[in-house]
Amino acid sequence: MIRLYLLIATISWFQILSAQKNNIKFIDLPDDFNTELEISGMIGHENSLYLVSEREKIIYQISMLDYSITSSIDLRKPIITYNSKKPENEIDIRGIEMEGLSWYKNQLLFVDEGNTAIYRYDLDEETISKIKTNLDLSDFNGDFGMEGIAVNKDKKLVYILRERNGNNQSEIYTLKMSPDKSFKYYNQKYIIDHKDNNWRYSDIYYDSQENIIYALRSYYNKKDPEAAKCYIDKIPVNKKGIIDGPIDFNEDEMLSNMVVKNRCKYVSNLEGIYKTGNKVFIVSDNARSTKKCDSKPIKTMFIEYTFNKL
Repeated sequence: MIRLYLLIATISWFQILSAQKNNIKFIDLPDDFNTELEISGMIGHENSLYLVSEREKIIYQISMLDYSITSSIDLRKPIITYNSKKPENEIDIRGIEMEGLSWYKNQLLFVDEGNTAIYRYDLDEETISKIKTNLDLSDFNGDFGMEGIAVNKDKKLVYILRERNGNNQSEIYTLKMSPDKSFKYYNQKYIIDHKDNNWRYSDIYYDSQENIIYALRSYYNKKDPEAAKCYIDKIPVNKKGIIDGPIDFNEDEMLSNMVVKNRCKYVSNLEGIYKTGNKVFIVSDNARSTKKCDSKPIKTMFIEYTFNKL
């Protein structure tokens, strides 16, 4: 009888593991994503996903139905047009390092850690502009730069993610959208402590249905790439739209194990997250290949992760 119970328990355990694994799908994107595009941010709207390429300064629109490319936005032309009209406040096109992407009223908002700036791209007018803010962004670059942006449209709030601050911490700043289209900062800064500087947050997404910020947390040590970790944490927001914690730190190893298992087929430097319903999409920046692989992976890692309801 004991053996029977053990057998039943073992079968049930493997069934649960199998169900969990089925919740993670690695999807091959079109061949365009097999070159070093360096996708560094992602947002969704209706049946489309928008992925921003840090290297090419292009935003790709792909279908959520079959993941084909439906259109692309080359940001260089609107930047050149903007600079011709605003030479005193030009955008340094060579220094751009686009990180993070969000959606607001048919506009794409994204952060630039190279020029420490925030931009607005109007999809109707096909124009780009800098967003004024009283938040000092001058030190938000490099390893301490901006990695994500999310919008709470009901409260007209913007959340800016800083991946690290040099003290084994990540930071999220809450800014208010003003009638003059600037972003006002009123000293709303939320600090997340990490165990060491190998941990970081690489992107955030605000879910208005749950009133929660989903944050992509990862661990990477160059000396031990197989020890990489990846989690999707939940950061609660109060009725006023202000982050008030505590954070629900996800410790499920399933996602991490699957990412490490596939790190020699796809580049596993995950940098973009978007959630819709019970599905989360995650995408990688494929500029940095993983060491200790037989061949150099160049494919963008793209994951469809369905939350397990069990």
